[in-house]
Amino acid sequence: MVLLAVNGLQALAQSKSVFGVYKHCAFTCRFLKINPDFTFEQLLDGDLFNNQRTEGKWQFIGANKIKAETSRPSGEPNVKETTENRNNFLIIVVDSSGAVVSNAEISVETSGEKFRCITSQDGSCEIPKSDKFDVAFASYRGTHKVKDAHANVFTVELTYDKLEPIIDDVWLIENECLYVADKNGEFRKDTWYEKVSGKRAKKIFP
Repeated sequence: MVLLAVNGLQALAQSKSVFGVYKHCAFTCRFLKINPDFTFEQLLDGDLFNNQRTEGKWQFIGANKIKAETSRPSGEPNVKETTENRNNFLIIVVDSSGAVVSNAEISVETSGEKFRCITSQDGSCEIPKSDKFDVAFASYRGTHKVKDAHANVFTVELTYDKLEPIIDDVWLIENECLYVADKNGEFRKDTWYEKVSGKRAKKIFP
């Protein structure tokens, strides 16, 4: 019983030491809030972002070391179908602001053959006609089923949640600083997230 109580107190102390909001600002400010209920929140603000938020889950994997993950984006893409005088499907991929998205992968299977194309700098590529096609970008995978049999131009809108890379990180919290492990599992101590005061944390995450 005594050992369990000691372990419980140690776990509680460990938990309290990681809770809070951490920030790192360069061109973009990234804020990470670690919550007691094993969830975390990310907020991005800067030239390319406007208070965009992501939620995920975390768990302890060591002393003051946690594993943080967000879910893989899913769901059907938003697609506008139109008709032009052309033989193949023209696919145009854009983001929510209307800016083109290059390097998106479009794939289709027709007559037993698989075809794929990568959107160019103008956000477009062509594939053979079919009743559906797949869209892939970063961690997102989705399928669009053609609704208009006469349509041959498809403008695919990928919302922010589909464009955002998933979080699959290991974080180390030491001396009120948060460090993110690199691909080799090492923590670089020259880049860190600084813990902000409780008063400011409430303004960032009201």
